[in-house]
Amino acid sequence: MAGERALKLVHDAAEVRPARLFCGHCAAAPAEGAVKQTRVCDRCGLGLFLESPLETAPTPEDAFMVVDSGMSICALSRRCERLLGVAEPDAVGRHLSDFLAPADAETPAAQSFFGLLLMAATGGAEPTTVAVRPAGEFGVRHWARVSTCGPSTAALLLLFDM
Repeated sequence: MAGERALKLVHDAAEVRPARLFCGHCAAAPAEGAVKQTRVCDRCGLGLFLESPLETAPTPEDAFMVVDSGMSICALSRRCERLLGVAEPDAVGRHLSDFLAPADAETPAAQSFFGLLLMAATGGAEPTTVAVRPAGEFGVRHWARVSTCGPSTAALLLLFDM
């Protein structure tokens, strides 16, 4: 076998993308070793630890929510509770359209707010920023950065002012 070329393992770039763990309620990173003991946040005691790419992971100052592929809200941060005027227990399990709507109704389906969310919630989307508004309100708009988080795979929405 002398002179033969050896095979080289090549990793997909998405596999080696740096990731960050965060609490699904307060966005705090886990204390050293906390994840091995429990998946529940050791700071607030309310959220489960989730993982997302480093560049899209929320901070404690961010308003964010986690949405599954059925467009149901799975988690809501403290800041998002204040922004939307609803407590997390009242929002979890409800459809996202009860709280947010796309700001631009004329967007093609492939680029629509809910289409982007579905792709992110199934793990097939790059981070994208879109304009949204509170459901039933006009003239109020926010940016929503849509990305993927997990486990299990879901969409992560970070809301911020325009």
